[in-house]
Formats: sequence, structure tokens, C-alpha cells
Amino acid sequence: MKSLLRKTFQAFGITLLILGSIYVMFGCSASHRSYEIEVVSSVNNIKPNQQVEIVYKIKDNQGNIVKDFEVMNEKIMHFIIIRKDLQYFQHIHPEFDKTTGEFSIAVTFAADGEYRMFADFMPSTSRMEMESDSERLPVTVYKDVNVGNLENYKLKPLGSTDHTKTFNGYTITIIPSSEPLLSQKDFGFTFEIKKDGKLVTNLEKYLGALGHTVVIREGDLQFIHAHPTQNPDAQQIGKVTFMITFPKAGNYKLFSQFQHEGKIITSDFLVNVSKGMKNYPDSMMMDEGMKQ
Repeated sequence: MKSLLRKTFQAFGITLLILGSIYVMFGCSASHRSYEIEVVSSVNNIKPNQQVEIVYKIKDNQGNIVKDFEVMNEKIMHFIIIRKDLQYFQHIHPEFDKTTGEFSIAVTFAADGEYRMFADFMPSTSRMEMESDSERLPVTVYKDVNVGNLENYKLKPLGSTDHTKTFNGYTITIIPSSEPLLSQKDFGFTFEIKKDGKLVTNLEKYLGALGHTVVIREGDLQFIHAHPTQNPDAQQIGKVTFMITFPKAGNYKLFSQFQHEGKIITSDFLVNVSKGMKNYPDSMMMDEGMKQ
């Protein structure tokens, strides 16, 4: 099945692994049927602004609990949480009990609403070697949860498409390599980071890189994870560039994180992507009916 799906994706010009730095999650219904997230803690009565422990396991399609993972960007598990109107982004890292295969982390949801929790990981080399026609691809699975009183859940506007914003005392400007933005085309996004009017040229490594960008599409919540093109040990010029390929037309939010002087800076920018020469068929996009 995985081989057939991979050939189908290639027929439509879709690349699951781009330059070793970008990977796209098409949902459990497409690129990674072999794994699912099973949340074992109660998620039936989560209240906003109250800490709750989320406990989950990763299972394969035989029902086996996965206990062996590769380190990916200094962690074996990246846990991304976003409300479905693209608000309240969190990128956190749970504790792991290898004896039980359980991941656990304390989470506080900021407001009422519908949220999606992404588990982002790489199966161990030995496990992937056991799978026929296996490739070293990151895996992203997800679980949806409701928080608080959904009658109080009002969709917030996505915000402006301004290319310059201020976040926690840092002025960040994004500069696309070209415009308009089109689906199925590689674009470079350069982030120019300033503090007190001066370029920041001493960013610290965050999870092994100069930054991380998670891209999420409005509506179906398509997921892209990108890393900088620069060597983190090279001399810095105050600019960090990510290569991103948008799978389909739509509105996307870029959530980017950098570390400076021991502090994590989180930025978010809205971009609109028009339909390019190619587009993924709807049947290959994330299917809400296939969520875990």
C-alpha cells in the first residue's frame, strides 16, 4: 500500500521529502497509514486556562505500541497544538516513558474552541527497515479535541498579510523570494530579525537549527514543517531563510520560532497562495473523516 501511494503521489509531482529540510503531512489517510495517535488521558472535560495532562501513545497499524524513535531536531517527539482558527499555537516536547510507550505533557489551552494536536516524529531505523519499501520519512498524526464551552467559540480573523510585525520586542520582516505566491512551486522566505533597530546576528541554536517554521493551511489544517537553509554554525547576517512549497491554494499561517539570549521568539505571518500549474487532487488532501 505504501509503495502504491508513493507512486500515486509521484505521478502528481508531489514530493514528500524536499531537500532534506521540508516535509508535508497529508494526514493519516495518505502518506502514513502505518501509525496513529491514541490519547489515553481523558479529553472530555478540558477547560480553558486550566492545566491538563495529555498522555498518548503511538501505535502502528497492527496495534503495536511504538517505543523506538529516532532523534529529530534534538527531540524524539514534537507536539504541535493549534486552535482550528489558527490561533494559540504551541510547539512543545513531551516526556517519554519507554517502558509503557506513553508520552505525557502538561498543556494549558488558552480559550474555548476546537483544537488539533499534531504528533511529529521519526520511527526508529530498525522499525523502518522492517517495513517493505520503507523510506526515512517523518510521520505526523493528529488528534482533535474540544476545549471548554463551544458556544463561546468565536472564530477570530486570520489577521493582516503585513510582512513586518513586532513580537516581544523584536521586529521581524518576511521577504518572499518572489510574488505572487503559487501552489506547487518552491519559495524562499527570508526572515529579517531586528532588535532596537539593529539586525540580530547572534541567534542561538534552537533544536539544532537557527529556527523552525510550522506552516498550517486554513480550513483543512494541512501541515508543513520547514527548517532554515543556513548552516547554524556559519556567520550570521541577521536573516534566516526557509524553503517552502505550498501543496494547494489557500491561506496559510507561518509560525516561526527563533532563540536569542535564551528566549524563544515566536512569530506568525499570514500569506495567501494562489493556484499554480499543479494542485493536489482533493482526494489526496487531508480527509476530515480519516482523523484519529
